[in-house]
Amino acid sequence: MVFFSEPVGLGITEEQHPGFTQYEVVKLLLHSLSGLAIDLLIQPHPLENSADWRTFLESVDISPPLQVDVSTQTTPALQTHADVIFGIGSIALIETAMAGIPTAALQPNRKHSVNPRIDAMSNIQKFYSRDGIEGAVRTFATTCTAPVSDPILAAEISHSCERFLSVIAAILRETCPHKPLQSPTAGSLELQS
Repeated sequence: MVFFSEPVGLGITEEQHPGFTQYEVVKLLLHSLSGLAIDLLIQPHPLENSADWRTFLESVDISPPLQVDVSTQTTPALQTHADVIFGIGSIALIETAMAGIPTAALQPNRKHSVNPRIDAMSNIQKFYSRDGIEGAVRTFATTCTAPVSDPILAAEISHSCERFLSVIAAILRETCPHKPLQSPTAGSLELQS
Protein backbone atom coordinates (compact mmCIF):
# COMPACT_ATOMS: atom_id res chain seq x y z
CA MET A 1 0.00 0.00 0.00
CA VAL A 2 1.11 3.52 -0.71
CA PHE A 3 0.22 6.91 0.72
CA PHE A 4 0.91 9.77 -1.71
CA SER A 5 1.62 12.82 0.40
CA GLU A 6 1.34 16.48 -0.47
CA PRO A 7 2.34 19.61 1.44
CA VAL A 8 -1.06 20.61 2.79
CA GLY A 9 -1.11 24.28 3.68
CA LEU A 10 1.97 25.29 1.69
CA GLY A 11 1.49 28.73 0.17
CA ILE A 12 -2.14 29.21 1.16
CA THR A 13 -4.00 31.48 3.55
CA GLU A 14 -5.69 30.36 6.75
CA GLU A 15 -9.09 30.68 5.02
CA GLN A 16 -7.93 28.32 2.26
CA HIS A 17 -6.49 25.71 4.64
CA PRO A 18 -8.48 22.44 4.50
CA GLY A 19 -8.36 21.90 8.26
CA PHE A 20 -5.80 19.07 8.50
CA THR A 21 -2.17 18.34 7.65
CA GLN A 22 -0.63 15.45 5.76
CA TYR A 23 0.90 14.27 9.05
CA GLU A 24 -2.50 14.20 10.79
CA VAL A 25 -3.88 12.19 7.88
CA VAL A 26 -1.05 9.66 8.09
CA LYS A 27 -1.52 9.33 11.88
CA LEU A 28 -5.17 8.54 11.21
CA LEU A 29 -4.18 6.04 8.49
CA LEU A 30 -1.64 4.35 10.79
CA HIS A 31 -4.22 4.05 13.54
CA SER A 32 -6.71 2.59 11.03
CA LEU A 33 -4.20 -0.03 9.86
CA SER A 34 -2.85 -0.75 13.35
CA GLY A 35 -2.01 -4.39 13.95
CA LEU A 36 -2.54 -5.47 10.33
CA ALA A 37 0.13 -7.32 8.35
CA ILE A 38 0.51 -4.53 5.79
CA ASP A 39 3.52 -2.80 4.28
CA LEU A 40 2.79 0.90 3.82
CA LEU A 41 5.08 3.21 1.89
CA ILE A 42 4.87 6.99 2.28
CA GLN A 43 5.65 8.74 -1.01
CA PRO A 44 6.66 12.31 -0.20
CA HIS A 45 5.57 15.06 -2.56
CA PRO A 46 8.48 16.56 -4.56
CA LEU A 47 8.21 19.69 -2.39
CA GLU A 48 8.55 17.63 0.79
CA ASN A 49 11.69 16.35 2.45
CA SER A 50 12.01 12.58 2.95
CA ALA A 51 14.02 13.18 6.12
CA ASP A 52 11.04 15.05 7.63
CA TRP A 53 8.87 12.01 6.95
CA ARG A 54 11.43 9.67 8.53
CA THR A 55 11.55 11.90 11.62
CA PHE A 56 7.76 11.91 11.76
CA LEU A 57 7.57 8.10 11.50
CA GLU A 58 10.09 7.76 14.34
CA SER A 59 7.79 9.89 16.52
CA VAL A 60 4.57 7.90 16.03
CA ASP A 61 3.47 4.58 17.46
CA ILE A 62 3.31 1.89 14.76
CA SER A 63 1.69 -1.37 15.88
CA PRO A 64 3.30 -4.49 14.39
CA PRO A 65 2.95 -6.36 12.16
CA LEU A 66 2.22 -3.08 10.28
CA GLN A 67 5.42 -1.96 8.54
CA VAL A 68 5.83 1.67 7.42
CA ASP A 69 8.67 3.31 5.53
CA VAL A 70 9.42 6.31 3.34
CA SER A 71 9.56 5.31 -0.31
CA THR A 72 12.67 5.72 -2.43
CA GLN A 73 10.86 4.61 -5.58
CA THR A 74 9.45 6.81 -8.32
CA THR A 75 5.76 7.65 -8.36
CA PRO A 76 5.19 5.67 -11.60
CA ALA A 77 6.90 2.59 -10.11
CA LEU A 78 4.68 2.79 -7.03
CA GLN A 79 1.55 3.34 -9.13
CA THR A 80 2.16 0.26 -11.24
CA HIS A 81 2.91 -2.09 -8.33
CA ALA A 82 0.68 -0.94 -5.46
CA ASP A 83 -2.38 -2.91 -4.47
CA VAL A 84 -4.11 0.00 -2.67
CA ILE A 85 -3.43 3.75 -2.85
CA PHE A 86 -4.19 6.38 -0.22
CA GLY A 87 -3.69 10.12 -0.43
CA ILE A 88 -5.32 13.48 0.12
CA GLY A 89 -5.86 15.18 -3.23
CA SER A 90 -2.83 14.33 -5.34
CA ILE A 91 -3.13 13.94 -9.09
CA ALA A 92 -1.51 10.51 -8.50
CA LEU A 93 -4.83 9.40 -6.98
CA ILE A 94 -6.65 10.26 -10.19
CA GLU A 95 -4.12 8.34 -12.28
CA THR A 96 -4.28 5.22 -10.11
CA ALA A 97 -8.07 5.26 -9.89
CA MET A 98 -8.27 5.50 -13.68
CA ALA A 99 -5.95 2.51 -13.82
CA GLY A 100 -8.36 0.48 -11.70
CA ILE A 101 -6.21 0.41 -8.56
CA PRO A 102 -8.29 0.75 -5.38
CA THR A 103 -7.80 4.39 -4.37
CA ALA A 104 -8.95 6.44 -1.40
CA ALA A 105 -8.81 10.15 -0.57
CA LEU A 106 -8.48 10.95 3.13
CA GLN A 107 -9.60 14.48 4.04
CA PRO A 108 -10.94 14.21 7.59
CA ASN A 109 -13.41 16.96 8.53
CA ARG A 110 -12.23 19.08 5.66
CA LYS A 111 -13.30 22.72 5.55
CA HIS A 112 -13.48 22.73 1.74
CA SER A 113 -12.54 20.68 -1.30
CA VAL A 114 -8.84 19.97 -1.78
CA ASN A 115 -9.22 18.80 -5.38
CA PRO A 116 -12.63 19.03 -7.11
CA ARG A 117 -11.56 16.40 -9.65
CA ILE A 118 -11.13 13.88 -6.83
CA ASP A 119 -14.58 14.81 -5.51
CA ALA A 120 -16.11 14.16 -8.94
CA MET A 121 -14.58 10.73 -9.49
CA SER A 122 -16.85 7.86 -8.55
CA ASN A 123 -14.00 5.32 -8.52
CA ILE A 124 -12.13 7.07 -5.69
CA GLN A 125 -13.35 6.17 -2.20
CA LYS A 126 -13.68 9.35 -0.16
CA PHE A 127 -13.25 9.58 3.59
CA TYR A 128 -14.19 13.15 4.48
CA SER A 129 -15.63 12.78 7.99
CA ARG A 130 -13.68 11.75 11.09
CA ASP A 131 -16.73 9.90 12.41
CA GLY A 132 -16.14 6.22 11.78
CA ILE A 133 -13.21 6.88 9.45
CA GLU A 134 -10.80 4.46 11.11
CA GLY A 135 -13.09 1.45 10.75
CA ALA A 136 -14.09 2.43 7.23
CA VAL A 137 -10.47 2.88 6.12
CA ARG A 138 -9.52 -0.44 7.73
CA THR A 139 -12.36 -2.20 5.90
CA PHE A 140 -11.41 -0.54 2.60
CA ALA A 141 -7.75 -1.53 3.00
CA THR A 142 -8.49 -5.15 3.86
CA THR A 143 -11.28 -5.88 1.39
CA CYS A 144 -9.94 -4.35 -1.84
CA THR A 145 -9.12 -6.74 -4.62
CA ALA A 146 -5.58 -6.26 -5.88
CA PRO A 147 -5.49 -5.23 -9.53
CA VAL A 148 -3.76 -7.30 -12.18
CA SER A 149 -0.60 -5.59 -13.43
CA ASP A 150 -1.17 -4.17 -16.91
CA PRO A 151 2.05 -3.69 -18.96
CA ILE A 152 0.36 -1.16 -21.28
CA LEU A 153 -0.82 0.88 -18.30
CA ALA A 154 2.63 0.62 -16.73
CA ALA A 155 4.15 2.12 -19.89
CA GLU A 156 1.58 4.93 -19.92
CA ILE A 157 2.14 5.81 -16.29
CA SER A 158 5.91 5.64 -16.64
CA HIS A 159 5.81 8.42 -19.24
CA SER A 160 3.31 10.63 -17.39
CA CYS A 161 6.04 12.96 -16.06
CA GLU A 162 7.29 13.69 -19.58
CA ARG A 163 3.75 14.34 -20.83
CA PHE A 164 3.08 16.65 -17.89
CA LEU A 165 6.28 18.59 -18.57
CA SER A 166 5.37 18.88 -22.25
CA VAL A 167 2.04 20.48 -21.29
CA ILE A 168 3.80 22.92 -18.95
CA ALA A 169 6.30 23.76 -21.69
CA ALA A 170 3.45 24.44 -24.13
CA ILE A 171 1.77 26.75 -21.62
CA LEU A 172 5.04 28.59 -21.01
CA ARG A 173 5.68 28.94 -24.75
CA GLU A 174 2.24 30.47 -25.09
CA THR A 175 2.53 32.83 -22.12
CA CYS A 176 6.24 33.71 -22.49
CA PRO A 177 6.84 33.69 -26.25
CA HIS A 178 9.89 35.95 -25.95
CA LYS A 179 11.82 33.32 -23.95
CA PRO A 180 12.63 30.10 -25.86
CA LEU A 181 12.36 26.82 -23.95
CA GLN A 182 14.63 23.82 -24.00
CA SER A 183 12.89 20.53 -24.67
CA PRO A 184 11.45 19.34 -21.37
CA THR A 185 12.74 16.21 -19.68
CA ALA A 186 11.80 14.59 -16.42
CA GLY A 187 14.83 16.26 -14.85
CA SER A 188 14.60 19.82 -16.13
CA LEU A 189 12.40 22.50 -17.55
CA GLU A 190 14.27 25.74 -17.91
CA LEU A 191 13.68 29.06 -19.59
CA GLN A 192 16.68 30.18 -21.61
CA SER A 193 17.82 33.79 -21.21
